[in-house]
Amino acid sequence: MYPNLLIVMFLFVMTSATFGNTDIDKGIELFERGDYKGAGALFEQLTKNDGLDPDAYYYLGRIRLINNDYEQAAECFEKALELNADMPDYYLWLVRALKRGIPYSGTFGKIKRSNQMMKALNKAIKLDPANIPIRSERFYIYLGTYKKMGDKGPVTGDVLTAEIDTLKALDSLEGHLAAATYYHTFQDNEKAESEFKIAAGLEPDDRGLVQSYAGYLCDLHRYDESLRLLDKYISANPGDLTISFDKGVTLVLSGLDYDEAKSCLLHCLELQSDDGIPTKSSVYWCLGVVCSLMNQPQEAQEMFDIAGELDPKHDELIENNSRLSRIKELMVGK
Repeated sequence: MYPNLLIVMFLFVMTSATFGNTDIDKGIELFERGDYKGAGALFEQLTKNDGLDPDAYYYLGRIRLINNDYEQAAECFEKALELNADMPDYYLWLVRALKRGIPYSGTFGKIKRSNQMMKALNKAIKLDPANIPIRSERFYIYLGTYKKMGDKGPVTGDVLTAEIDTLKALDSLEGHLAAATYYHTFQDNEKAESEFKIAAGLEPDDRGLVQSYAGYLCDLHRYDESLRLLDKYISANPGDLTISFDKGVTLVLSGLDYDEAKSCLLHCLELQSDDGIPTKSSVYWCLGVVCSLMNQPQEAQEMFDIAGELDPKHDELIENNSRLSRIKELMVGK
């Protein structure tokens, strides 16, 4: 009797585990297909039924970040780390959720989030010193801190140089992109151009390169060159929301073709990204600017109203984005 009971219990446990794994795999498949609604419902149920699989919380956090629910996304990543503290990706996405929430925090909240981010990144790098996305994330956070505070802050120029050298040793492309961004940030455009060209020679179709290089060219008002880079990438990847948005922004700033800018931004509303960037509020806000510049005041106001409803603090985000701030300047007198 007892052996039979043990067999039944064993089979029950194994069957439950199999079904659990099948559900996780199904959720991951839905996520990778871009069915974030279906994946979200499944992972939500898994966390309620079991609550012991860190991947369920990780993917639920990713989906909440896509939906711009930064607070709950961070909570999901923290829960995933409670269940498994040895996964570098959990730390990376926790940092991204915390960073997205910084503009919505008060002074002490920003300090707290910044400290959480650095602790998470340092733990992740300790787990996986050669992890390029994590090292890159830390570098760009360091760069932002140094830009605001200079050598008087917690990050010095020597620290940034060391980070760039480490990235170059691990991955030439990411290292040269980091160097290019560093030089561009401090307006040494000759060196920035040199680094971008080296990176372009390594992987000309890399998404990160295209976005960074096109943004650099846009900042220098070299709009035709920027648009050529963006168009080439979009022709091969028409569903890329971020690059399509960058094209719309570049067209607005260039003043070359507001009709095409509007069409491009409207197309962005049909697309999705795997990290929720750009936000729909950003897209609607840019559409409002375009409509205003095209002397369509009623439609412009409708777009601005939608942007405000989606994100009441959107104006604060604009101030932290150099290109969107420049777009805002086009509104003077409108």
